[in-house]
Amino acid sequence: MAAQQAGFTLVELVMSLATTALVIVVLGGLIMAVHRAREHTYGLEDATTQARATLERIRFMISQAGLQAVNGQPIQPGLAIIPHRWGVLDMPDVLVVWSGGRQGGLADNGVLDREPLISELIVYGPDPAAPQRLVEFAFPSQTGELSFQASSFDSTILSLLESSAAEKLVLCDRVRVSQLNAYGWFAAATQANVRFQLETTPAAGAIAATSPGSPEWFALPWAQGVVSRLNGLRQTTVQVELQVLTRPPGGPFDDHPDRSLPFYDSVSRRHVYRE
Repeated sequence: MAAQQAGFTLVELVMSLATTALVIVVLGGLIMAVHRAREHTYGLEDATTQARATLERIRFMISQAGLQAVNGQPIQPGLAIIPHRWGVLDMPDVLVVWSGGRQGGLADNGVLDREPLISELIVYGPDPAAPQRLVEFAFPSQTGELSFQASSFDSTILSLLESSAAEKLVLCDRVRVSQLNAYGWFAAATQANVRFQLETTPAAGAIAATSPGSPEWFALPWAQGVVSRLNGLRQTTVQVELQVLTRPPGGPFDDHPDRSLPFYDSVSRRHVYRE
């Protein structure tokens, strides 16, 4: 009589299937964790690369900014910051640089006794059509002049950003965007997390309040302490803050869509003040 082969009992079969399923779940979790870690690492790398390239481009263009002294006025660098206004708040997210265009070079021309041409201006700010993109704007087809001291300077630049004359170069497409909730009479809005700050030392008001050659004159915060009886070295500093998302919005595993990294930079230009 032939011997019968022993097989799995129902209990053993259920236990083996449960063990196999558990192993599959564990392996799936490991694969998912590795994939998430890889996506996170790639996101950090891409955010850092975009931010560094953006800040380096802005730093270069500021170094190319021209100097201006019109009608005997004190020398001023061709730099300005324009805020977007929401309610009673100003959002300083637009930087204007009188660099001579995308190639720069205006800094090599010394002190200029004329107003800037619009075609010589480079502007950095959020794209009006997509605020998550930080854009370098140029206006090569515009031949008119625009004074930094003009009362319409801010409104003219903001209008140019939305015009067909603006040529856009996207520097970063992962800028974090905040939602501004409706408040009182102010409608809800979005705001890119970009901030510029401009400071010149000594300030014009402090210089005007002192007499050249006086002890107060020498006590002003001249750059590197360089000062004489009638001249002094001023410093203009542009500070930049940029928050960049670690992964593109709407991407896979976008469980923290607002997770971002802050990046900072500070760029200075020096010029001589003469009485």
